[in-house]
Amino acid sequence: MTKTKTKMKSARARGTGGLKKGPNGHYIARYQGADGVPVKRSTKTSDRRDAEAILAEWLQHEARVKGGLEAPGAARTAKELARPLREHLDEYLEAFVRAETRTAGTMRVRRSIFNTFLRIARGIIRAEPRLRDLTPDLVERIMHHRLEVEKLSARTANTQRQYIVAFVAWATADGRADFAQLGGRVKRRSEDLDRRRERRALTEAEADRLCAGPRGLLYLLALETGMRRGEMKSLTWADIDLEARLIKVRSTKARRLETVTIGTTTLLAALRAARPLLTPGATARVFETMPTHRTVRKHLEAAGITARDEDGKVTDLHALRGTLGSRLALAGIVPQIAQRIMRHRDYRTTVRHYQHLTLNDQRAALEKALAPTMIARAEGTTGGVATVLPWTSSASSSASSEAASRGTSRGTSRGTSRGTKEDFSARVGASGAGEYSADSCVQSLSLCDFVRALAERCEVVLDCYPTRTVGAVG
Repeated sequence: MTKTKTKMKSARARGTGGLKKGPNGHYIARYQGADGVPVKRSTKTSDRRDAEAILAEWLQHEARVKGGLEAPGAARTAKELARPLREHLDEYLEAFVRAETRTAGTMRVRRSIFNTFLRIARGIIRAEPRLRDLTPDLVERIMHHRLEVEKLSARTANTQRQYIVAFVAWATADGRADFAQLGGRVKRRSEDLDRRRERRALTEAEADRLCAGPRGLLYLLALETGMRRGEMKSLTWADIDLEARLIKVRSTKARRLETVTIGTTTLLAALRAARPLLTPGATARVFETMPTHRTVRKHLEAAGITARDEDGKVTDLHALRGTLGSRLALAGIVPQIAQRIMRHRDYRTTVRHYQHLTLNDQRAALEKALAPTMIARAEGTTGGVATVLPWTSSASSSASSEAASRGTSRGTSRGTSRGTKEDFSARVGASGAGEYSADSCVQSLSLCDFVRALAERCEVVLDCYPTRTVGAVG
C-alpha cells in the first residue's frame, strides 16, 4: 500500500477525509459517512482550496446527521432545490433516453410540454424558476392559464399535469426533493364536459366504401385489427403468418410485442393478394409509405365521409380503431374480451374511449332487451303456469274488487291477507287458462305497448297485496 493511500485511509478513520485528483483533473473527496459507510464523491473542481472547502462542508453535514441535528440528505436537498428547474427537467429526459423506455416522438412531446411549462412559469414568478418554486399553487396557476387564457381543452391541461406529476415522482425517488403530496393536491380537470375532439364510428356502408378505394388494405387492416398508425408503419411481411392467421405487432405506445388475429377471410385474402411473389426479406415493410392526414381526409371525402359531422364528431384514421371497438360492443362482446382484442391494459379504456354508441344503437338495444316474452310463474304444487304480463281484463278487475270486499268485511288484516291470496291465485290461474294463453301472449308489441302492459300488471299486483295498516291499541 502506497503512502498516499495509507494517509487517506487514516484521515477517513479520523473523520477528516481526504482529496485526490481524478482523471479529468477534478478532486475526488473520500470520507466516512454518518452510517460508517465510506463515501467517494467528486467535488467538480480542480482548485485545491475550493475542494477542501467543499469537503469541510460535507464533513460538517455528516457530523450533524450523526448527532441527530439534521436529517440525512438535507444538504443535498437544499442544493437541489436551489438549482434551476430546467436543469432537473433536462436530466429527467436524459434518464429516459438512457433507459430507452420512450420513443423519440414521445420525448419530443415531453420536451415541448416542459418548455411550455417553463415559459408560463417565468411569466408568473417573474424569474427563472427553481426546483423550490415547483409548488401545487404554481401548477394550478399554469393549468388555469392553459384553460382560461390560451383556451385549450381540459385534456391538454391534464396531460401537462400528468407529465409534471411524473417528473416530481422521479425527483422524489432520486432524493432531490420531497414532492409526495403534489400529485394529490393538484386535481385533474373534468374532460367529460370539455371534449374538443370526439371521434365517431363508421357505418358498415362507409367502411365498405373506404376499404374499396385507394389504400384499401391499410384501412381494412386498421378496421379489422385495430392497429395504430405507428404499428402499421413498422409492420413487415415477416411479422405476418398467413397460415396461422396471426400478426406480430410492435406496439409503439405500450413498447411491447403483441399478437393480433386475422379474424376474417376478407382481410386474409387481401393480405395474400398484396404479398410479393418472391419471399420478402425480414425488413420488407407491408406499407412502404403511410398516407398523411391530408391524404386520409381526401380518401374519406372520396368515400362520401365527412371529416367532421353535424354533431362535431371527427372521422380520421384512428377512428377506424374506435369503429372496431363499437362493433365489438354491438356484437355483445364482454368488455374484458374486447380489451384483449383492442390491446388495452384496462378494459375501462376500451369502454370509455373506443366504443362510440349512438342513440340509435341504444334504442335498438333497449328494444331487443325489452322484447315481450313469456314470463311465467309456478303456482304452488299444482304445476300450473300462468302468464304474468297480460292485458288487464274486466274479469280480473271485478275479481280484485270482490276480493277487497271479502277482506275488508272481516275487519282484520288477517282476512285481507287471506282474501288477497285467494284472489291472486284465482286471477293468475284464470288469466293462464282463459283468454291469455301462451300463444296469445307471445306477439309483436311495440316498446310503448309493452311498458304500458307492465305498468297495468303492477297495478293488479298492488291491488291484490294492499299495504297493511296497524290499528290503534286500547
